[in-house]
Amino acid sequence: MEEIVNNDIDNALELKGIQEDMDDVEDISREQKVAFKNMAIEYFKIDDDIKAAENLIKAKKKERKELTENILKFMKDNEIDDLNTDKGVLQYTVNERKIGLSKKVLQNKLLNFFDKQEEKALDLLKFLDNREKIEKVSLKVKKHK
Repeated sequence: MEEIVNNDIDNALELKGIQEDMDDVEDISREQKVAFKNMAIEYFKIDDDIKAAENLIKAKKKERKELTENILKFMKDNEIDDLNTDKGVLQYTVNERKIGLSKKVLQNKLLNFFDKQEEKALDLLKFLDNREKIEKVSLKVKKHK
């Protein structure tokens, strides 16, 4: 009976796309292998659910962006600063911000600061680029097609 159950589990795992690579490991009990494989199956199910939700969110954000552009254009063309609705207030605002500090921007600014002394600017860029690195561990999923 136990052999039939194990075969059924193996068949179910094979159908779910979980390979039997773990059979070579002798230190892990059959129950631990099945539990681990079930965790992997659940992980892929949740991963698929998240991807579906992310696709829906992406589509909704795209719709919102298009609406935002149209609303802003209308408000600007008609010189409307505030629009009161029963859901809230839409305000047309303009903010200024500085551009991001990319390597190219930094290099250009340093060259201007050092009066075209490229060597000093490049030395400073090397110093800034030589930051401490940290290690991050993560689980990467590569799905079979």
